[in-house]
Amino acid sequence: MKEVRQIAAEYAVAQTNEVMSLAIAKAYEDGYRDGYRDRDEELPVDTCTNITEFVDLGLPSGTLWAADYEKEDGKIKYLPYDKASAFSIPTEEQWKELFNICRFECWSNDIKWGESKVFYYFVGPNGNRLQFEARGRSDGELIHKQWNCYCWILEQHEKAIKLSGRESRPEWNIIDKQFGYKMPIRLVRNKL
Repeated sequence: MKEVRQIAAEYAVAQTNEVMSLAIAKAYEDGYRDGYRDRDEELPVDTCTNITEFVDLGLPSGTLWAADYEKEDGKIKYLPYDKASAFSIPTEEQWKELFNICRFECWSNDIKWGESKVFYYFVGPNGNRLQFEARGRSDGELIHKQWNCYCWILEQHEKAIKLSGRESRPEWNIIDKQFGYKMPIRLVRNKL
């Protein structure tokens, strides 16, 4: 005949194993669901540099914009649309919100002919500022029109945003059919 103490010990082991198994299964389930939710909400998982800094402009959608272009080995990455679209690049609606809600400005420093730099700024409702340096686009060999800023739009077709103009009159356009070009990318994410 078994003693009560032995029966209690066996019971405790069985219950502990069951509780631990349930706890581990629950942790796995929660992690799986959180990862799935993060993917659905396109929360940032930076596959480029792991140091992407985001700027909160106070936009109604809660969209945060990367403070700079994505880089690799210190150089701006120029990607064709099929590769850029795998990242969390802005949609047309996110670009339009940026233009409609923020103050859009342009600035250039004419050092000497051929060496000027052009910057485009968006100042958000909260006063935070986002800078785009005009970096042009590439046909694979050369970078063209460095006084303009081009960035991909996440859409079904190869669309891009083109920022151009001078200090007194900055302009933006959505341009279609950018097949064959490579452009720098800016990431976006939602507030956590």
